[in-house]
Amino acid sequence: MKITFGLNQNNADWSEKQAASGEIHLGPEGMLSFLQTKLGLGGTDCSAVVRIDQYRKRLAAVISAGAGAASGDPWFQKSFELDPWSTAKQLLSWRDELILAGWNRAALPATNSKRLAALSAIESRTEPLAQGFADKLHELMDELEYLDTSCIQSIQLAEPLELLPHLWQLLFNKLGESGVSIKEPPPQGSIDFSDDSLILLESDTEWEAAEALAMWLAADKDANKNVNMIVSDASGVLGTALHRLGLPRTGSRESSKWRAHLQILPLVFANAWQPIELGALVALLTLPISPVPSDVRYWLLRALKDEAGVKGKEWDHALEEIKKQYAEPKDPKYKAKTEKEVDEILKKIDEMLVSDRYPSGGIPEGAIIERCNWIIKSLTPQCKDNDFLNKPIGHAMALKQLVTGRKTIGRIELERMIDLLVTEESLDIKAEASPWNISTHPGGVTASRPVLIWWNFINQPGPAASYWNPAELEALNKAGIYPDENGMAQKREVFAWKNAFLKAEEKVILIRPKKLRGEDTTGHPLWDMITSSAEKKWDEKTVKIFIQNSTDVFFTNEKWELFGRKGTTIGAPQFVLPQGQNEYSISKKLITIPKSTSYSDMSTLIGCPLKWVMEKVVKIRPSDAASIPDINQSIGTLCHSIIQDIYARGTTLQVALSKRSWTPADAQKEAERLFDKKVESMVIELCAEGKKIERARYRQDIGRAVYGLGELLQKEDFTVEEAEAKFSGTLCEVPFNGFVDLLLRDKKNNPLVIDLKWTRSGKYKRQEIKDGLDLQLASYAWLIEEKEPGAEINAGYFIMPENSWLPDNQKNLRQVFQNAAKAWQGELNILAEGLVAKGHDINDENDDESSTAPFKLSAPCGFCQYKGLCEIDERNAQ
Repeated sequence: MKITFGLNQNNADWSEKQAASGEIHLGPEGMLSFLQTKLGLGGTDCSAVVRIDQYRKRLAAVISAGAGAASGDPWFQKSFELDPWSTAKQLLSWRDELILAGWNRAALPATNSKRLAALSAIESRTEPLAQGFADKLHELMDELEYLDTSCIQSIQLAEPLELLPHLWQLLFNKLGESGVSIKEPPPQGSIDFSDDSLILLESDTEWEAAEALAMWLAADKDANKNVNMIVSDASGVLGTALHRLGLPRTGSRESSKWRAHLQILPLVFANAWQPIELGALVALLTLPISPVPSDVRYWLLRALKDEAGVKGKEWDHALEEIKKQYAEPKDPKYKAKTEKEVDEILKKIDEMLVSDRYPSGGIPEGAIIERCNWIIKSLTPQCKDNDFLNKPIGHAMALKQLVTGRKTIGRIELERMIDLLVTEESLDIKAEASPWNISTHPGGVTASRPVLIWWNFINQPGPAASYWNPAELEALNKAGIYPDENGMAQKREVFAWKNAFLKAEEKVILIRPKKLRGEDTTGHPLWDMITSSAEKKWDEKTVKIFIQNSTDVFFTNEKWELFGRKGTTIGAPQFVLPQGQNEYSISKKLITIPKSTSYSDMSTLIGCPLKWVMEKVVKIRPSDAASIPDINQSIGTLCHSIIQDIYARGTTLQVALSKRSWTPADAQKEAERLFDKKVESMVIELCAEGKKIERARYRQDIGRAVYGLGELLQKEDFTVEEAEAKFSGTLCEVPFNGFVDLLLRDKKNNPLVIDLKWTRSGKYKRQEIKDGLDLQLASYAWLIEEKEPGAEINAGYFIMPENSWLPDNQKNLRQVFQNAAKAWQGELNILAEGLVAKGHDINDENDDESSTAPFKLSAPCGFCQYKGLCEIDERNAQ
């Protein structure tokens, strides 16, 4: 058996030849497995998360054993108390590194290094620790004398012996002493590009780079057998471009831990902490599959859309709807559940999402296991049709084992454990048989070929090397332990880079996208070495002209030529974007008289008939998750609710709940009390950690707003008749409904409407009244006038928190509504003809229509959920 060994050849092909026997390429993992098999060694692999947990127990034992000792606390104790998991992970990494450097786990020499003393103390513990890679290699060394080396003819090293980790050096020396021929690579020459044998192709994006490379390879398919290719980034972009031109795919591996089913465990535990985090709750409820049943998720998201919190009116309403749905399912394939079954489901939902939450300092072991069991029990029945759910079920089972016997675990440590448990999942597209040879690392290039192509020739930093100070290195070396010297990792990388270049017999093509996945890239460090060599012959300007080029050469000319290959670029057929329309056709049969309408429906139809059709006819709506209100919307809703509670039916300025007057100060105090009571159920975002100051500011703002409203009522001698008063009327035989924030009576007992607005500026509402476009106030005044004919009705906006009062009189309001009603009826008539107009900005100087229309509102494009379906921004794009 002829073996080629390289540190970067774990994924290498067994041989460069089309057919070969008795030769193999092995990386560290493959070499270890090969020799273990020959010696009858092995055993099951242990996951990193289990080994870290085992090592954490050793650290805890060292701390416990050293309690009260004269030598003081262990070096790592303070870090361990803050973050046990990360501390154990880092110390285990150092420990494994020293094992690979030759440490036989005996006591380390006494030095002033507290780190070495700590590692020695931890290693002396007897608590179990599963073998890692370094332990297995060390065990192999102990058994190497029993290896029958007659099966190994030679081992060709891809790197010089001196660049290998110490334990590998010892291994190959022993094999050499046993009669195996160990061959080191010849000394590397210098990289000297004093001719046109190298070119750097730069592109704006990886997509352009992939298209250019695919075109170059497709130009001479027979010559591709002469190509070595380095493809370290298997994103699939290059493979897609090759496939499109009839070339073999390079293969891809799209790895991610953010796939929905891999987020089940993290999100379940993200919802285990106090206070409730709205983002984490919404994220769990929007997963396509989760322990929360789909119908429950639907109603809870609906509740959060109306009130961004839990335990409030909308949340309770959602729970009632869930009960009804379970008791009388609409789909006949679902069996109705008993009241007891429904109560158990809702109790579990309440425990997992709302009530059973814990401070960041620690969650009990039992609560963790209960949540894991909830995941397992909920997902197991769904595995039959969704086998990918075995992953989150496995994660939950593994977490149960890790936490058993722990009593409590802090949030940071638990999240670290979950993060390591939920490993990335790959969606692999296998590489297709190709004439070229592909390596994932420059050190994996083993055969010389005429052409080397290095895809994504950019700086991609590897893992940081551990630092051992000179005193530590000296002490370790005296004990026969030789960790990598500082800078060794860089030496290996440079050797690998040069190895790839020197395997190119004729040409090297380096391909560098300036952006990768939307992020700016930086040049590869080897490029500095290359330009330095080239500048010995040419000046810097000449170097850039001579060896740097752009992929534009493939796309800007009909014919291109590069490195001996020629091709023709066929321009894509011209695609003319459809012109935006101001009017669309729709079947007349789809348009019917509305069953009812309101101010908001009326303003939508007048402002943008297209939006009205989308909502009322086509019935396209955004997801509930996308409709979760932002902080300002939630604060406005909360403020309305507080004022509604203060001025509820029967509560007037003269007769309060306590039979006394609401002075502005009393109303402010009551508002602040209600804020504290309602904030969790309506603006739960303000309950999150780090929101204390923001929460106090909004509490103060709402209190001041209610005080300002109280001052207005007191000053004008207004009496509150009803809050959130419902009125109904009929407009052109269509029922018209509206809810008035506050219905007041003035000194003459005339009705007065106040509409509350939470906004930092009343500028737009002032302009609305000035321009005669205050349709909301006008529609409320009309509804009241329908109920009280002949009454003198006024209305106004109360702007919070600036506490501005913006009134309008009955004459203006009546005219506004008459104009709006005509416009509304006119738009309905146009729709009845099968024509749907698109809204526009009435302040546009090019707008001819609004100059003659009796009433026209601007389209609400800034807040429209259909913006992506409409070309309303076409004018701006031009």
